[in-house]
Amino acid sequence: MSQDIQRSNRRLLAALIGTAMVCGSFFMIYAGCDITSIPGLNSPSPSGGVRGSDRTPTPSSSPTPSPSPDAEDCNVDSDCDDGLFCNGEERCLTDKCQDGTSPCDAQTEDCDENNDVCEEIVTGVPCNSDVNCPDQFACDTSNNVCVPLEGCGRGACNIANSSPGCNNQQCCDDVCLFDISCCTIQWTQECANLAFSLSTCLQP
Repeated sequence: MSQDIQRSNRRLLAALIGTAMVCGSFFMIYAGCDITSIPGLNSPSPSGGVRGSDRTPTPSSSPTPSPSPDAEDCNVDSDCDDGLFCNGEERCLTDKCQDGTSPCDAQTEDCDENNDVCEEIVTGVPCNSDVNCPDQFACDTSNNVCVPLEGCGRGACNIANSSPGCNNQQCCDDVCLFDISCCTIQWTQECANLAFSLSTCLQP
């Protein structure tokens, strides 16, 4: 009698379990159960991918810099000469050409490639003639800027001008020993004639 009861209980238990499983399936379907909401699913994995997916992380890549061209091979300095003046004289060191350096001072000189020379940079007040320049300055008409006087005044010493002095200091000193007004008032024609008679006034 007890065995029949046990068998009956086992059948009832199996029926209940089966019913629960069927009901649970239907509940998930009708309730819109989202399996992606299960904890841990689709969360980032330590390797950078996503759990539950077939995505794999894409490795990052950085551009590889192009190597700089090697210096030209050489045996002597002349193998490296590019024929230019302003970029300096190239040299051959350890069988490789080395760039030269400019022969001109970048702060005070301009490089003239056509004539292979360094020219002094002339700066100052722009001018077309001496009248555009302040006292103790004369107009350098080749560069059209005012530059300090080389003598005691402006202009050639053997030519009269409307200002005192001329552009040769030694001539100024010699002429003004005879007539001080030539250096204080005006370099008149008399001053110019006197300068023309003195050898120190004929020197540049």
